[in-house]
Amino acid sequence: MNATGADNTDAIVEAARLRLVPLTTQFAHRFDERECRAAEAHWREHAFGHWALLERQTGDFVGSAEVHFAYPGVEGISTDEVEVGIEILPDYQGQGYATEALAAMIGDAWRRTNADHVVAYTRTDHAVSITLMKKLGFGFRSSGSGRDDEPIVVYTLSRPS
Repeated sequence: MNATGADNTDAIVEAARLRLVPLTTQFAHRFDERECRAAEAHWREHAFGHWALLERQTGDFVGSAEVHFAYPGVEGISTDEVEVGIEILPDYQGQGYATEALAAMIGDAWRRTNADHVVAYTRTDHAVSITLMKKLGFGFRSSGSGRDDEPIVVYTLSRPS
């Protein structure tokens, strides 16, 4: 395994302003170490997974993104579906990093997986996330509930033909 936590050197994705590297325990100062270990395990088992988002010019950590088989407990998403999500640190929000990172990692997911679609969900009141999903071409699929029974909306994006 190399320093990025992946078994090969193609596990780094370059976007216009971001470098996406597999999330590993080297980022445990930003995440729960247990989550980092789970991310590493997902990478080893499936050759895709959670990303650390680094600003290309400065190397600053700007957030994280996830692409993984969905976890159980979310009504409206099956555990055999590939789920995507993103979290941008407050100082970097509103600058287009989420759009850039999601577009890059979804493109990479089409290369790394045989999924015919990806899913994403958010709280029903999170307009920014809903706008982002629509901007990237996701379509509304259903309402549901999250692991804490909060109301959510589920969106899906089909693999380009």
